[in-house]
Amino acid sequence: RFKLTLLESLAPFFTKIVCINITNDNHGSSFAYIVNSAFKTCAENLHPTFEIINQRKFIDHYIVGDKCFLLSHGKDELNMKHGYKPQIDAKQITKIKDYIDEYKLHDYKCEFSKGDSHQLLLDFTSSRSFEYQNFGAFSPPSDWVKTNFSNTKSSFTHFNYLENQKLINNYIF
Repeated sequence: RFKLTLLESLAPFFTKIVCINITNDNHGSSFAYIVNSAFKTCAENLHPTFEIINQRKFIDHYIVGDKCFLLSHGKDELNMKHGYKPQIDAKQITKIKDYIDEYKLHDYKCEFSKGDSHQLLLDFTSSRSFEYQNFGAFSPPSDWVKTNFSNTKSSFTHFNYLENQKLINNYIF
């Protein structure tokens, strides 16, 4: 209901709205895919300018103009014991560069975005090939997260892409 209300409130301001749901993760897995498939059907029937993508790949990319958005949850549903860290390291840089090489994305301004660790950390300088964006969680931390990690803050990040500028608005609550 929340996601449908959000899309409806944005519809008067945009000619097209694309919503990408990442469903290959260590949380919801097949259930997340099923729920987001229902959301896709409802949203696309509600308004002809809504496009809903349910991403099943661990990492996938989307090209808009001169920008390439590489998206991942950060930890997959089956194979990874440890996911991508909130702060990027040399091993992760190599893996992301390998992905950029494999799909020949060198002509784009690449941004790698992930969640999983629920910490808001934006790193624009550790790699010359891409920006690394680790997003916070909109929902509050569970008791398990508070007990085993910390009582993190919730957040939401909104970007505006202008011709030569990216405006970042972080909402932390």
